Amino acid sequence: MSERSILSFNKEEQQEYLKTLFLTQSTEKALSKVLVNENQNLEVCKIIFSVINEKRVKKHLKTINGLKSKEELEKYVRAMIIAILDRKKNNKILDAFINNLGKANTLKLYNFDKIDNKKIISRYMDNKKNKQENIKQNDNEIKKEKPKSKKIYIVLIIFLSLVLIGIGTYFTIKSIKLVSYYEDKIYPNFYVYDINISEKTHDELKNTLEEIKQEILSRNVKFEYNGQTKEYKVSDLGLTISSYKLLDKLTHYSDKFSFREKLKKIKSEEKEQFTLDISYDETKANLIIKELQDKYNKKKKDGNLFINKNHELKYIEGVDGFKLDDKKLKEDINNILSKFDLTKKSFDITLTGTVNKAKNNNPNLKTLNKKIATFTTNFENYGARGHNITLAASRVNGTILQPGEVFSYRKIVGPYITSNGYQSAPVQFNGGTAYAPGGGVCQLSSTLFNAQLRAGLSTVYRANHGAPVAYVPRGLDATVSGDDPDYKFKNNYKYPVYIAAYTTATTLTVDIWTNDKATDGKTFEPYVVAKNQNEYTTYLNVYKNGKKIETKYVAYSYYIK
Repeated sequence: MSERSILSFNKEEQQEYLKTLFLTQSTEKALSKVLVNENQNLEVCKIIFSVINEKRVKKHLKTINGLKSKEELEKYVRAMIIAILDRKKNNKILDAFINNLGKANTLKLYNFDKIDNKKIISRYMDNKKNKQENIKQNDNEIKKEKPKSKKIYIVLIIFLSLVLIGIGTYFTIKSIKLVSYYEDKIYPNFYVYDINISEKTHDELKNTLEEIKQEILSRNVKFEYNGQTKEYKVSDLGLTISSYKLLDKLTHYSDKFSFREKLKKIKSEEKEQFTLDISYDETKANLIIKELQDKYNKKKKDGNLFINKNHELKYIEGVDGFKLDDKKLKEDINNILSKFDLTKKSFDITLTGTVNKAKNNNPNLKTLNKKIATFTTNFENYGARGHNITLAASRVNGTILQPGEVFSYRKIVGPYITSNGYQSAPVQFNGGTAYAPGGGVCQLSSTLFNAQLRAGLSTVYRANHGAPVAYVPRGLDATVSGDDPDYKFKNNYKYPVYIAAYTTATTLTVDIWTNDKATDGKTFEPYVVAKNQNEYTTYLNVYKNGKKIETKYVAYSYYIK
């Protein structure tokens, strides 16, 4: 439509085309587009006025141009047509349009304050008046010659009038050009936060707003606790930013202004500041709080002894427990995101919570640094007997005897009953074999007895089996059964003693640990003397620096078979 004259279309097309222009563009843009063709004539102006009086168009134009009445709208459009025709130098149509208005309507536009047309109208009125005066003056000159001084005076007045008209026209054209320049650009002294967006095109503005948005969303929040830190972007915490509303506001900023209001706003030196829409989604923040709980919440672990996979004893220092203060953390995040401070490039939050202090109550346990004895016996680790031996070993494992404390096998391992986890397996009974819960636990007591002797610990009570057993020599076994007999020994050192017991598929091992100074460099080795096939006496040799320094009596054993 823009490449052809509007007059080349039928009346219905003309009406629809003009309606679309007036409803979708500023009034000045719409009129400029219609009047741009030099070949247009006064008929185009008549079509314009028929369309602006259409109810919907009239209401829209009055609203966006701040006009109150139909008369004001007609004056505004007439004044705008004069300004546009003058700017585009369509002098022929302009002359016809002003002549068609008549003197009364032209004077009304002269005094119309929505658009400054005084200089343009004055110029055309003066030109018309000057033409009439020049004709009259030429007639008078034929009749008589005026005085020379009067002639100079008239020329001077004409010259000054032309100068004033020229100046007025210059500034009018300059103002129109200035407003036109900012038609698709952002007005001067416009800022988004502290960023100057003046003179940016609408496409440039869109990119700028997106850059501002991404820069804000990439700022970090650092969470710190006890020297450990974890960082997240504010977008991870749920901060969201929309630039759509601001972009729409700025690209249509001047649509409702009159020409004079636009000019005033462009020339204003007052700073206009705009902001983006910032909001906060608590759902994301709650997920981050859960991550921080998983990272920093810890259960208390008291200091204790620990056997590693190589069966080496170590003391592990206690670790304090910590429970994050979720409520305060949520408040801290909310304070940052709900009242977002754009002057800050990063944010710090110190995590707080409840500390549950670990216990390291027995510093003597830290002194256990040497395995002073170990003893291993063989067995088939399957079935009920294998189950009972493995269960008993797990209950002895980790036992700590303080100085002077007595070890009771029955107290640690028993009772040897089904409700305590034991299964029925073969046991010695009246010189023969029977089945009873706990069958097999005597192999652990005998293995422990041999380790105890080699550790130099004092035997308190020990009884032998009624018949010899296959897993240790005669005189070196220790039987247990129900409440009696029990097997007991005492820690006679100044340091705690740690007992480790563990099984494999074919072996049962007992290790005894204490401080390397406990035995004063002594080592111990048991041996048995047979009086006959039934009676045996157990002794303990004591060595120091490789030399035997003492032999101790340990026990007497009598076997039925």
